[in-house]
Amino acid sequence: MVAITLPVAAMMSACGSGDDGQAPEIPDAPPINEAEPRGEPKVDEPVTTAPMILSSEAFVNGEAIPVRFTADGEDISPPLFWDHLPEGTQEVALICETTDAAEGEPAVHWLIWGMEPRVKAFTEQVPRIPRFGRENHIRQGKNDFGIVGWNGPKPPAGKTYNYEFTVYALSESPMVKVNSTKDVLEAAMQGKILGKASLVGSYSR
Repeated sequence: MVAITLPVAAMMSACGSGDDGQAPEIPDAPPINEAEPRGEPKVDEPVTTAPMILSSEAFVNGEAIPVRFTADGEDISPPLFWDHLPEGTQEVALICETTDAAEGEPAVHWLIWGMEPRVKAFTEQVPRIPRFGRENHIRQGKNDFGIVGWNGPKPPAGKTYNYEFTVYALSESPMVKVNSTKDVLEAAMQGKILGKASLVGSYSR
């Protein structure tokens, strides 16, 4: 398995017509090597026609998310692995949200898109920056906490919430700007979704 290596400080340049050309100032990307720093995408084999899967080394579907990935811990994104993208996949997107939050509470915890089909995983601690990855093509949106990138679970005291991670295989790029919200991303993905897979973890406080 080849790995793309970029430090947490690396940020993406605008990509295609999806960004408006007003990208934030970013440092030059370093060369690629064989190391695998935290938060960087791994790459694997080309797309397949088998059913999509989404899993994590940190927790099993339907079980608790470890504290270190929550607002009560280090608040870093968990490692994720997906595979068996449908034929014709051109890009991959991912959304994490909870449907247990009361009205008015934060529900969307992570929006990320722009992954090439050969990218199959993220190690833990994806950087909270708008753009990163190979050729700075991976982009992140603004969650319901008002920040770009991952924001870990933080349900009310005495409550248990479920958090659903969903990965989408897309026939083309959704072409939305960085910092976009879930509504904008979902609208842009309409008619482009070839398949999806989900992983659910819970957290109690």
